[in-house]
Amino acid sequence: MVKANKCRSMAVKALVVVMAVSTCVTIAACGNTGGSAPEATAERPVAVNTAPVTRGDIRTELSYTGQVRAETQIAVLSRLSGKVAEVMVDTGDRVNAGDVLFTMDESDIQTNINSLEAQLATANAAVRAAQTGVSIAGGGGSATAIQTELMIEQRELGLAQAQMAFDNTKKNFEDAEALFEIGAISKMEYELGETALKNAEITVAQARSALEQARSTYSESLRRAQDGLAQAVAQRNSLEVNLEAARERLNDASVTAPISGVISARNVEPLAMLLPNVAPFMIVKVDTVVVHVNVTESVVNSIASGQKVSVRITAASEAPFIGEVTLISPTANDMTAAFSVEIAIDNSKGLMRPGMFAEAFFVRDESVDSIVIPRSAVLNEDGMTVVYLAEGERAVRRVVTVGVDSGVEIEITDGLAAGELLIVKGQTYVKDGSLIHIVEDGGIRD
Repeated sequence: MVKANKCRSMAVKALVVVMAVSTCVTIAACGNTGGSAPEATAERPVAVNTAPVTRGDIRTELSYTGQVRAETQIAVLSRLSGKVAEVMVDTGDRVNAGDVLFTMDESDIQTNINSLEAQLATANAAVRAAQTGVSIAGGGGSATAIQTELMIEQRELGLAQAQMAFDNTKKNFEDAEALFEIGAISKMEYELGETALKNAEITVAQARSALEQARSTYSESLRRAQDGLAQAVAQRNSLEVNLEAARERLNDASVTAPISGVISARNVEPLAMLLPNVAPFMIVKVDTVVVHVNVTESVVNSIASGQKVSVRITAASEAPFIGEVTLISPTANDMTAAFSVEIAIDNSKGLMRPGMFAEAFFVRDESVDSIVIPRSAVLNEDGMTVVYLAEGERAVRRVVTVGVDSGVEIEITDGLAAGELLIVKGQTYVKDGSLIHIVEDGGIRD
């Protein structure tokens, strides 16, 4: 019994010792603040992609949609109305300036020409007859003319004789008047001299009147002959003008192309009557085409005549065309408040057709030979624009100033130099001084 109690007492003491030791170990472990720290976990590098900083060109563009138009479009009209005789071309045909497109029926025109030619022959005969009449009336050697000339000469001679007789009678009267005043002759002799003078004066007046009458008859005859000639010449000239016009109408019966180009529309058929107010043909010149777009006021002042413009016309080519600004409207459209701009594009290969849709790209901002990096490499941290560079095994944060932003690339105006190694992927997972591991492109999230 005593032995059993002794064994139980020893077991209790042993348990107390074990618990005390355990408590001390626990206290030592929990309270070991003044001893040495445990070994730290190793830093894990961030996988990144890099690219060297380079120089290049960058631009921002604004695009506007428009439509391809022909450089020139002309409606071909006929000066004549009536029936169409023959049509030589069709829609889509290429023609040169001067090519005959269609002809009009010439029968009525030719009939009119024949009639006018006959009338003109008669008029020419009338002119010749009138010219003969003028020659006769003007003293052309005919019997009538000779008689007229002789009569005028006789009247002139009679006037001269009457004048001479008058002069003699006047002198005699003046002598008689002087004698009468001194009483050398009687009053009767004086009065007889006065009467003779008056009769001589009447004879002169009659001779002069006869001469004037003869000359008037001659002049009137000549005037009438000349009037007849003038009328005959006017009639002949009128017929010549009408005949020339008729011959021109005959030439107009063949309607030709005014320009070189392509037939874009045909509205005429053989043997049909030409419709009024309808152009038989439309010709377009498409060696050069014009793209018309409407731009806003925010960009119109950045566009200049002669400026090169990239134009995409997907129906014609996957590659863009280069055009040149040829027209900028000085005023905005009242309805749309947009400014009209025309761009000319060489179409010598014939790829572009009027009516195709086009998209023109105008440069808004541009920078040449500048530091240009991917837009995604730029971050905004704490209100600052930053990028991360790879220097050795560490990421280095760099504050930068940006310029032209195309949305894909961005210009850096300050903060970077060509040749520096830029982190282009994985930059969102690093901080200034982070340990990095540069890997080849692929599998790294931005």
